[in-house]
Amino acid sequence: MKFWSEFFFLISVPLRLLFSHEDEAVQDVLHEDEEVIESVRGFFNKSLGLLISTNHRVIFIDKKPFWGIKVVDFYNKKISSVVYETFFLTGSMIIAVENDKATIEYVPKKQLLSFAESLKRRIYLSEAV
Repeated sequence: MKFWSEFFFLISVPLRLLFSHEDEAVQDVLHEDEEVIESVRGFFNKSLGLLISTNHRVIFIDKKPFWGIKVVDFYNKKISSVVYETFFLTGSMIIAVENDKATIEYVPKKQLLSFAESLKRRIYLSEAV
């Protein structure tokens, strides 16, 4: 069953990407001293958007062309764990923050591995300091 949901998701992504406007909003959302390290596209709370990892936080941006923007962010120092699971073509990641957690789904497998491991390293290094 998971295979078919991944398959239909990947077929529909190119159409969704034609209408996504998150890239335009990135500079408006970043703080002055932030640098983008990595980004991936995926679903968060049933919304397709852009997940960005910066030197200070992880930001999910869901921008619609006519009716606004949704931004959810998690500061790196408040992230307690990053757990990911891969499937045939995609994967999902759970970011735990204090008493809450965020699940990002349908991220292309190779991008998910890179993003999650990079984020885990930054969190580990920030805890070691």
